[in-house]
Amino acid sequence: ACDGSSDGAGNRKSKGKDKDTAFLPIIEINTSSAADVNDIVSSMAAEDIIIPKLSLVPTKLSCRTLRDGTFDLALHFQLKKTSTKPEDWANWSLQFIHNQLHDSFAAVGAQEMNEPFQITLARGIVWKSDQHMKDFLAQSERLLYSWNHRGPSASMSEEIYVLKNGVATN
Repeated sequence: ACDGSSDGAGNRKSKGKDKDTAFLPIIEINTSSAADVNDIVSSMAAEDIIIPKLSLVPTKLSCRTLRDGTFDLALHFQLKKTSTKPEDWANWSLQFIHNQLHDSFAAVGAQEMNEPFQITLARGIVWKSDQHMKDFLAQSERLLYSWNHRGPSASMSEEIYVLKNGVATN
């Protein structure tokens, strides 16, 4: 459900008490024309874009140091080529959707993202100590390793939202 809004970086701004949720941005389309936004939403609603079943597996956790000494924590869903059949690759569906969206909407501002397919889990983290950070990251790496070996998960929501200024249009 989308009763809140996003800050555009995959983070939901909650309006109240509910489950933790996050958006996984697939592409950014910068257009200021209301007509272009309506065309994008109409195209998505008309199912002009093929959206396969999303089976995702996180591939990396990153902890980025900010200028103020705090940290941002992000979960990445990178394409992992593991066989000759693309449909067997981890996270192939994200790249498949991205490619269609880019091809369909390049003329109205679809842009390649520097690090696509990541969710910011937390911003401005202050660790109790360097050891606490190392322990947390080590435990997280063990969890990611385990998740990667179990394979993709379809337990995540498969809802697709078109956001305009961080607010769902559908």
